[in-house]
Amino acid sequence: MATASSKERSTKKYCAQAATSPLNTETSASLQAASFTTSPTAERLTDADKQQLRSLVDAAWGKLRHATFIQIPHVEHRQFHLKIFEHLDNPFVMGILEAYWEAYEAVELNTYADLHYWQEAWTYHEKILDCICAGDYDAAQVALIQHTTLLRHRHATPDPVPVPANGKRARIVSNSSNYKGE
Repeated sequence: MATASSKERSTKKYCAQAATSPLNTETSASLQAASFTTSPTAERLTDADKQQLRSLVDAAWGKLRHATFIQIPHVEHRQFHLKIFEHLDNPFVMGILEAYWEAYEAVELNTYADLHYWQEAWTYHEKILDCICAGDYDAAQVALIQHTTLLRHRHATPDPVPVPANGKRARIVSNSSNYKGE
């Protein structure tokens, strides 16, 4: 197994600090909230867009609720956020949002967080989508703003996740293709 060079470790550490710093999470949150408000981004979503968002939410919950191997729904997470802003006619903001997701992946924020974090994140995603589908864009924006604060609380100690009745805890994996079955 190859080890990372000092420069690679240093770069990764810097990227991790940058991606999770309060300034950058605030910048991403502010950009998303401002774009949501100043441009009728959510109002431009078509029925097909809303169905795709619903499919992403359903797929994410399917990964999180799998009894044996819980998968991190990162692909769905990124696609959900970018889909909401897909009709935004501002290439500058879209570029920043895409760069944010690239940094998020570069520092491997997509590979691990406790189950409680992911459940809370997808509860917000579902609420955002429900509000959009109901035409309540103000409530959707409030939910989006609340959701964007989760990242800075990501490593806080959550309430314990209950152990299922069978006594087995689910294993968390980021990519099910790594497992051949047990």
